[in-house]
Amino acid sequence: MKQPLIFIFLILLAFGYKEKAAEVISIDTIFETYYKFKDRINPIEATKGGNYEYNDFIANYISDAYQEDLKENYTHFLNVLAELDTTALSEADLLSMKVMKWDCEVKLGKNSAKSILMEVR
Repeated sequence: MKQPLIFIFLILLAFGYKEKAAEVISIDTIFETYYKFKDRINPIEATKGGNYEYNDFIANYISDAYQEDLKENYTHFLNVLAELDTTALSEADLLSMKVMKWDCEVKLGKNSAKSILMEVR
């Protein structure tokens, strides 16, 4: 009786391990998601860049909901980048990732002159 239960447990464990491995997100997917986010939060720039998906959308840049959405998403992207294994990235992808990280940090105010001065004090 124990052998079939152990066998089933091992099979479930193996499938669970495969699901974890499938959760690894490629850098291309991260970039694509990030640029879709950037277009969504700034529909005018999206249209200027040739993406007409947001032509019927006006962002309320000063609303609390918009500002909270920005914070949540920029924080999310920083967390995704922090978990990314950068050893397999090409030089171009690594540079793009560093620019993306810098952009997220700037948008969150982590690299502003005021925050840098506060760290020095």
